[in-house]
Amino acid sequence: MTPRQKSPDRTTRSGTTPPLFHGAGKWITALITTGAALAALLVNAQNLGLGAWLGAHGLGFADYVVSRVVVTPRVDTLYAIGDTLPLMAAVTDRRGAAVVGSSLLWHTEDSSVATVDSGGTVVASPDFTAETAGTVSFADAQSNTWTLSGTAEISDRRYRAHTEVPAWPPQWDPTGADVYAPIEAAGRWRRLTSGTPPQASAMYRAYVRLTGDAAPVAYWPCEDGSDAASLASALGGTAMAFSGSPSLASDSSFLSSKPLPTVSGSKWTGIVPPYTAPSAAANILRFLMKIPSSSPPPTGAIIASLYTYGTVARTDLIYSGSSQIDLKGYDTSGSLLLDTGASSTVISPDCAVRLGVKPGDTGKGVAQVVGGAVIATGVVKVGYIKAGPRARTGLNIAIVPHKGPPFAFDGLLGMDFLRGLTYRIDFQRSLIIWSD
Repeated sequence: MTPRQKSPDRTTRSGTTPPLFHGAGKWITALITTGAALAALLVNAQNLGLGAWLGAHGLGFADYVVSRVVVTPRVDTLYAIGDTLPLMAAVTDRRGAAVVGSSLLWHTEDSSVATVDSGGTVVASPDFTAETAGTVSFADAQSNTWTLSGTAEISDRRYRAHTEVPAWPPQWDPTGADVYAPIEAAGRWRRLTSGTPPQASAMYRAYVRLTGDAAPVAYWPCEDGSDAASLASALGGTAMAFSGSPSLASDSSFLSSKPLPTVSGSKWTGIVPPYTAPSAAANILRFLMKIPSSSPPPTGAIIASLYTYGTVARTDLIYSGSSQIDLKGYDTSGSLLLDTGASSTVISPDCAVRLGVKPGDTGKGVAQVVGGAVIATGVVKVGYIKAGPRARTGLNIAIVPHKGPPFAFDGLLGMDFLRGLTYRIDFQRSLIIWSD
């Protein structure tokens, strides 16, 4: 509330200007009469201790209280249920100045005719349920006349659903006396989407469109429904079978795919059909995998196995704990040929003899082999090891005795040699292909 200017010949009783009060709110109730609003404002001004201050400035309560509230438009018409009409209110004091900061409380005397929200918007809301079915014109409690037009009607029916029936196929009993038409009703959305196949996932669309050497020879999207008994092939091949109890279509973590199964200890088996290997042959197995941190698989669990022809007959992808995954390759006899989880390079005793390593030249060590067993090994430092164009110097390598059928390999490259190098393995040609 801002005071008007003080007259030059007017002083306060104390000889000083009283402090200016800020934040004096104005309460206005535009419900019944302006008088109620005035009384409320006067009472609150007195409660705030503003009487002495106003008198000291030669002012009275009537100078700044609400004197007039003008609502526009004064008269208007709403033609249908839900029609809206915004109302505007101008609040002024007796001098015609706007009362800034006023709050208006809107109210309707009969909500069956119209409602008004806190912003002053009037919504038509007559009560048609009180009218007799078939009525085409009626007057509400405020003598407003409502007239139906077009196909509108007042009915006492209670509809449970509005549906469409695409066909009415006639049928009859053997006597022909009872003729009827079984129907199937559906909503409008079914008609609009009929004949439109569901959109496949981004990953599905990408893989089935690949051509040439990049095209997969087998592809199981694993996006089958929760009641599926197998996992269908996207290329028309044999379905992937599973044993155990996977939870199909239960995980939506990957945006590129529709919901995928949770393995839950189950085992899946898929058969790759015969195919002609491209000139730059390489076996590629791709899949989406999510390992929950709260319940990871046990260390050493086989995540996937790939069976092929050639020197490396089987390749296992193994969970090694702490979010680490290792790759192990075996020949047809089960001998380990490749182990990305092997920390040290290993050679056989025969290879050590050919290199001129004498028993007294070796130290002692231990190694954990496939299955978790720990065995004693010899340890020797070599000048260098070279595989193709790559070489390492000064490595301590392990000499591990071999038990089982003989095999024509000198040893195993470990991560002490492979770490930091970029390469891929061509299993069919038994080659390591190094990248720059």
